[in-house]
Amino acid sequence: MPSVTGPIPITPDSQPYRGRLVGQAPRGYVEQEAFVSCTALGEHYRTLIHVRRPVRPSRFSGDVVTEPVHPSDLWPIMSTTTSYWPTAGHASVVVVSSPFVLNNVAKPSNPGRYADLDIPATPGVERAILAQVGALLQSNSSTEPLPGLRVRRVVLGGYSNTGAVVRDFILNAHDQTRLADGRPVYDGYFPVQTAVGSAPSPIPDLDVPVLEVMGESEVIRTFQRGFDELGYRRPDSGSYRLYEVAGQPHLTSRPPALAVPYICVEPVRSMFPQRHLWSMALANLLNWVDSGAEPPTAERIQLAPDGRTIVRDEHGNAIGGVRSTYLDVPIATYGAVSTNAPETPPGSRCDFLGFQVDFTHEKLGGLYGTHGRYVRAVSDRLHDLVRDNLYLSRDAQETLDEAVHADVP
Repeated sequence: MPSVTGPIPITPDSQPYRGRLVGQAPRGYVEQEAFVSCTALGEHYRTLIHVRRPVRPSRFSGDVVTEPVHPSDLWPIMSTTTSYWPTAGHASVVVVSSPFVLNNVAKPSNPGRYADLDIPATPGVERAILAQVGALLQSNSSTEPLPGLRVRRVVLGGYSNTGAVVRDFILNAHDQTRLADGRPVYDGYFPVQTAVGSAPSPIPDLDVPVLEVMGESEVIRTFQRGFDELGYRRPDSGSYRLYEVAGQPHLTSRPPALAVPYICVEPVRSMFPQRHLWSMALANLLNWVDSGAEPPTAERIQLAPDGRTIVRDEHGNAIGGVRSTYLDVPIATYGAVSTNAPETPPGSRCDFLGFQVDFTHEKLGGLYGTHGRYVRAVSDRLHDLVRDNLYLSRDAQETLDEAVHADVP
């Protein structure tokens, strides 16, 4: 069990490490930082965890979402789903579990504050740290890192690179690292959009729920990388769900989004609401973990008989997968993978970005007739999605507001 030092004072002269896009804690939440230390695989480590939790214990849901920091200085699960947290009341614990992240991302942000932190470059150390932090959270210590809060469930999530870390933990640590009473360290897993190169095989059934999210981007790029099949695909079960989200790129372009200066062939970046679909999926997982109520299933994105090409409708949008009004009541074609322009600098990743081709006013008029009919169509579809637990009410209202102000004659 790691020992905890903290909370580390946050002052104007000594700010905690915060990844890109994270921003301040949401309203009604407190931000804290602590140092954790222990022995892992025969080596001593000392690293940091960042906690965001409701100020009022009565607002705490009992659920903790844990994630490792991404090597690109991202806290993706917490930052992408942040608008969902205040109403849900969950706590977030972000862990610097990788020696690369500690030395190249966290420590340079405040060398004085983090001078005595160290993670040895021992194979498997990230797994061990995540297991020990999970056990610490499950211990319900009366002190740090969640003083006064009664933890019920702890889940581990990650996106892209850290989604691969979650997959690695599932395969190599879930069964091997248990609490003293035999229970698993984590009560559920949320691996997100990590198909390309790091998901060659399906996740097996576990004794806890797993909800895996893949975007249309991962489907396309898996085949672009030369793979013959979507190796992560498997049937849903009593402990597993796969949500393949039609229209979803790897990176969001909706504010707040990473400032990526890539020059792409497709000029207009996609405004597909990635965070809405992530929040819905996370909410379904946590409800599953808490109550045992299995979330809805969703069909896979449809592939042509060649097994490699996505089937598209008359507007060029993908058929099948987890749906949204953006594809079901469309005003644009949503591409999930853009193309590097010839003048794009080496190393640019337009394939991470989506694009959209807006419909002409003539096409919109032919589809919907009037602006009012378009808004009603969006409202009706949102009603169905919320009813089926495939969209959150808060995000549905935001989508409807966007429809009201959309440039649809």
